[in-house]
Amino acid sequence: MDREGIIKLAREAGFKVDWQHADVAEIKAKRYEYFAALVAAAEREAIAKSLDKQADLACDEFDRQWAQEMAAAVRARGNT
Repeated sequence: MDREGIIKLAREAGFKVDWQHADVAEIKAKRYEYFAALVAAAEREAIAKSLDKQADLACDEFDRQWAQEMAAAVRARGNT
């Protein structure tokens, strides 16, 4: 998600920013971006853990490998 998208979501969530003071707005925008990255990372890890559990419960090797590959792919999205 780009900066404008994060700021839009922050506004929708009720975050207030004094957009008339550029330096304050810039600092807050960076905090929003950082917060959004933390939330996204936590959500990716939750999904990957769910896939890890699915791999452990898989009935055959194909399903196990698929779930493991999907968990790895979800985790890899955080490295881009």
